[in-house]
Amino acid sequence: MKEHFSTMVINNRKIIHYSSELKSILEHLKNEDKLLGIVYSKDEIKIIVTEDFFELEKYEHLNDNLTIIIDRNLFITCRELYDQRCIKSPKQTYFSALLAYAIFTNAKIDPIIAMYEGGNKIQYKALDDINKFRIINNLSFNSVVQLIFSDSQTIKAKEFKTAIKNTKPLDKITEREDFNKTLNLFRENYPYILKATLLLRTTGVSLLDKIKDFFDWMMTDYITKGDAIHFVLFCFYKSGGIIRDYLTNDYLKLISSIKNATWDVTYVSYLKNQAKKSVNRHFLLATDDKNLLSAAKYYFIPDKKILDELFGNKRQAVHRIINKVNEVCSLPGREKLILERLDNVDKLIISLESEIQKSINSN
Repeated sequence: MKEHFSTMVINNRKIIHYSSELKSILEHLKNEDKLLGIVYSKDEIKIIVTEDFFELEKYEHLNDNLTIIIDRNLFITCRELYDQRCIKSPKQTYFSALLAYAIFTNAKIDPIIAMYEGGNKIQYKALDDINKFRIINNLSFNSVVQLIFSDSQTIKAKEFKTAIKNTKPLDKITEREDFNKTLNLFRENYPYILKATLLLRTTGVSLLDKIKDFFDWMMTDYITKGDAIHFVLFCFYKSGGIIRDYLTNDYLKLISSIKNATWDVTYVSYLKNQAKKSVNRHFLLATDDKNLLSAAKYYFIPDKKILDELFGNKRQAVHRIINKVNEVCSLPGREKLILERLDNVDKLIISLESEIQKSINSN
């Protein structure tokens, strides 16, 4: 590490030296529009300018104080890197640069959501993938730098064996707990995206009426204020937003699209939850999905600003609807109703999926 980065003080002035390889890695990540940074401090979450993560002047503040949450695309890229032992695509170069940066800053790379995206059907595969991830994550900084900049762009056999040796066995109990928590987070967000899709597919109804119908449903059927609300507003305004193919009449394709959008929401829910558990710790959401980042940025914008940016002259009408929901959701006894509804989420999901099928049959 020393040959890549060092500091010294001369005449009360700090001098930072870093290698051309490290400079190149930082520049590469700084120019990639695939990262969202946040920090929770003084009871609020703030978005951090991404470039600030890659300024060496910030190194001491970030060292040992950073978590990078990766999406499934990058998790799969890590698996490919393990299987192939070399870089074969720009995505693998990007992941390798992110890995080098994580090692350099002593950051934790968190793949929990990425591991379990897809649910029970891939749990066995996820545990195999996490072993591969943990081995790649145990490569040394120098070996990753060599991987990126050598002519062959290959992980050296000796470095790979050392990483395997340094990888401890999985804690199966912890992994199972993480799996259950992840699926519950997805399960609570799923009804929002199902209902939003139904309303998006409805014709002859104004945007404001769709928003009103959505919040009326929240107050009567789901009775909770969840992390998906900003995403739903984004999807209404952006003609589907993260809900791709919402107009398709292929049921399996539509449900797959809705689930993918729900996982997008779940990534950001998880990002927020982790940040609130670790005050003043910095977090980066790293993804290869720019559509997810566009929606995620709105999630952390204060209500008034998001309404101004999305709805313009309709913002006051939308704000009145939201105020009404907040007022109802603050009434005595609501917490008990919320818990009762959450106990019946599975029935609600079955009902909404049935409505999705009916909307397809009616076309």
